[in-house]
Amino acid sequence: MTIPAQNRTEETAAGRIAHSRPTLGPEDERAVCEVVASGVLVRGPRLAAFEAELAARLGRDQTLAVSSGSAALHLALRAMNVGPGDEAAIPSYGCVSLLQAVRRAGVAPLLIDCDPATFQLDPDHLRRRRTPATKAVIHVHTFGVPAPVQPVAAAGLPVIEDVATALGAHLHGQPAGSEGCFAVCSFNATKMITTGGGGALAADDPALMNRAADLVDYDGRDDPGVRYNERMGELAASLGLSQLARLAGFVERRRAIARVYLAELAGAPVQLPREEPGTGAAWHRFVIRIPGGASPVRSALAAREIDSPPPVHRPLHRILGQDGFPGADTAQKEALSLPIYPSLTTEDARRVAREVGRCLASR
Repeated sequence: MTIPAQNRTEETAAGRIAHSRPTLGPEDERAVCEVVASGVLVRGPRLAAFEAELAARLGRDQTLAVSSGSAALHLALRAMNVGPGDEAAIPSYGCVSLLQAVRRAGVAPLLIDCDPATFQLDPDHLRRRRTPATKAVIHVHTFGVPAPVQPVAAAGLPVIEDVATALGAHLHGQPAGSEGCFAVCSFNATKMITTGGGGALAADDPALMNRAADLVDYDGRDDPGVRYNERMGELAASLGLSQLARLAGFVERRRAIARVYLAELAGAPVQLPREEPGTGAAWHRFVIRIPGGASPVRSALAAREIDSPPPVHRPLHRILGQDGFPGADTAQKEALSLPIYPSLTTEDARRVAREVGRCLASR
């Protein structure tokens, strides 16, 4: 097996600049081949090692690696006994997988608006919207920029931290994902690390983790409870271990690219993302706001062979036919996501910034 050249960390994207891509190298190839040679494909030593290393990175006591981030969210809700008749608060300006996971658990989604300046869930809107049926809130560290948990927890709800895009980020010296009842990760192809898919949930409470583990320990059981065949396999875990070993370098490279964008676009008529004091963003996405609307600039960049799709496909309130989410509507209209990933070269990042400037000047 040979890693395609376009996925190698040291390669430069030629011609079209992709919005995102996985960062794979020969060490990842060796990790996967070792599992194939071992013949141990499920519940082996690499899964145990990956879970232990991930727990350490998140500042947690235990992790459970599963088949996807959506599965991890569903299991977290089930382990917290949030189910039919309950609500879970989720951001409207977020991935549709949040909605899918909540509905899979039989839980009603309670949509919460975002602060368009930060794209993060609005704690004040959460406090106004919550009802007696609201039993949990999924707090997403949006685009890899960690957001404080305490203002969200002040609503009096258990918090599930979604660090799908913030693995490796930190806030005031603590890892993103270290505070809530659960932390949930995703390892899809273009997340902070990849296992070729997969996800994980982490917690410090043994009772919560035991309930989650029971839900995926489906074989050889005598009771009729519903369980799920969703444990991560050895191939994915071995790739995850290889990727975790390079996470710090991945994050630093993303930060370096973010610094290029911040410097090159400092005088442009856009609103740049910001890090609050004490914040170490992972910069899974570098999202700027263009007053008046991002769509014309997005189209102009596409003509210049630069991909910049909307960072959120569609706010969830629009999918559900609801109104009253002005922050999410503003974010959807104005947000422009620039390419950022470890294999993006500095010259290509500068090219992106230059072309953004030219597109803005020609409007």
